[in-house]
Amino acid sequence: MPKDEAALTRAAAVSRRWVGGDDRDSRAAEADYDGLAHDYDGLVACWGYQGAGRVAELVLRHAPPSARVLDAGCGTGLLGAELSARGFADLTGLDVSGRSLHQARARGVYRELLRGDLQAPLPFPAGSFGAAGCAGVLTYVDELPVLAELRRVLSPGGVLVFSHREDLVRRRGLDEHFAALEAAGAWTCLERSGPEPYMPGHPDYAGHIRVIYYAYRAGAPSADREGAAR
Repeated sequence: MPKDEAALTRAAAVSRRWVGGDDRDSRAAEADYDGLAHDYDGLVACWGYQGAGRVAELVLRHAPPSARVLDAGCGTGLLGAELSARGFADLTGLDVSGRSLHQARARGVYRELLRGDLQAPLPFPAGSFGAAGCAGVLTYVDELPVLAELRRVLSPGGVLVFSHREDLVRRRGLDEHFAALEAAGAWTCLERSGPEPYMPGHPDYAGHIRVIYYAYRAGAPSADREGAAR
């Protein structure tokens, strides 16, 4: 856990940049998280972040530990570590931040780690994974195309678990989009949590920024295309 107050101050300034949820610049996210990578795990622990563990719990609830799992936006590997602790061994991580990937690699829990932008087509064939997890990432991206790509790389019946900030879900009308996709057969909702604390110790997030956890089972690819056209 970092004891450097200057590091905490720098990190708070970086996260403050993203608090509005309107900036989806992948290069800016790469630069910011490269700068935070060395101290990131200790910083989010100071702020009370529990998102990686919550996403891992839901993946385990709906997918077998034998599943090949994509950690989308893996960062320093917090979700990979939580999945590994629950028995998942076939883990692939992808992130835009090279320095964060260096930290993730040091954990020794991933079978494969790739540098890549979630806002570009994913470098995997359709149906490559039995499950995918995405923890604390969707604030930084155009989430509907990203979720469509994650569904594409899942096998039919594969499990997709992700978190998203409650305020952005409401502002962007995402639950309505998610329901339309379900009506089209693109996915089936397995669980949706109520709003939960996100980073209760963070100076800007505590008290008013909460997070929702979703778990879906992927449907047929053709149904996904129909849902996206609505």
